[in-house]
Amino acid sequence: MVVGLGRENYTMAVIRHSGVEIEVFDATEGGKEYSSICALGRCVKDPSVRGEVDLRNIKVKDVGVVGRCRHLGYEGEIYRGEGVFDLGMLSEVAKSQGVELNATVSGELCVAGDLVLWAREVYMFSADGKKMSLEVVINASKIGAYSVERYREILQKAKTG
Repeated sequence: MVVGLGRENYTMAVIRHSGVEIEVFDATEGGKEYSSICALGRCVKDPSVRGEVDLRNIKVKDVGVVGRCRHLGYEGEIYRGEGVFDLGMLSEVAKSQGVELNATVSGELCVAGDLVLWAREVYMFSADGKKMSLEVVINASKIGAYSVERYREILQKAKTG
């Protein structure tokens, strides 16, 4: 995962699961967020992103500092929070088929200034009483200077899909 925090922000992630590689590109420009997802040689613009959006579609119910952390020589604070994950169109499609679908999220992250040093998130999905969880673990492996060139590359991929 590559995260850039500067005048304009960017994120690029590679997710590998069951032999498939999924690339996610996300960048901001002029207060708008752009996102695309690529898999099996095809890319599409993320249909859930339409210009300006919330912070990852999570309605935060509770968040607070719970301790201190240290990673890669940086010291920060551990934030713990929980909230409701808005599934948007997916929830509406499920409802049209008579299925109640919802999700909650809880997690911790270690933050030093504007840097996310690590994060642990658990998404709990419930569909008509059946439960499934998805755990996301992110650890910074390298911290370097903000790259304008990398930002432009990721913004282009996020905009074009």
